[in-house]
Amino acid sequence: MKKLIFGAMIGAIAMAGTASANIITVSGSDPDGAGPDEPITIDCAPSCEAFTGAGGVDWGGAVVDPTGLGTPSMTLADVYDGAPAGVADELMDINTLAGTSFTAADYSKDDTSPPSMFTTMAAYIGLKLGPDVIYLINTSGGALMITVDTGDVRGSGLSHITEFGEVEIPVPGAIWLMVAGIAGLGFSSRKKKA
Repeated sequence: MKKLIFGAMIGAIAMAGTASANIITVSGSDPDGAGPDEPITIDCAPSCEAFTGAGGVDWGGAVVDPTGLGTPSMTLADVYDGAPAGVADELMDINTLAGTSFTAADYSKDDTSPPSMFTTMAAYIGLKLGPDVIYLINTSGGALMITVDTGDVRGSGLSHITEFGEVEIPVPGAIWLMVAGIAGLGFSSRKKKA
């Protein structure tokens, strides 16, 4: 009986701590090589959203830093000015777009030839594509797998990935009910022996 209870508890903990990866794809085209993608598209539903608006552009025109709250989209991603490519600039961008107050302690950057496919548990993700950045929101409730089609996006590859914060994984109510039931079984079997 103890083995059964222990096994069920381990299963409940494992179930609470894992989330399946949701795969999203970022792609685009820059046929004339002279400007932002026309447009950058994302396949995000239902695991993430990208920021649009607030000073960013999806094609043509000047690329600037965001000037206010962004609008989430599951199909389009606006590009934002990626220069200078530094911690302070990207923190300012995401805090402006998302209305957050991240600091350097909430920030992690991979600029060592990042892979075009990666998994993240970050709440927000910045992808530096050529001279510009797109910002994603992780709405998966867990791990998010991202594939970047670097062949066409901005005419150049993914130069770095920036992660802000971490997704808080909610523990389903059923887990707590199951744990309570297992604890009750353990308590009742103990009582019978006495």
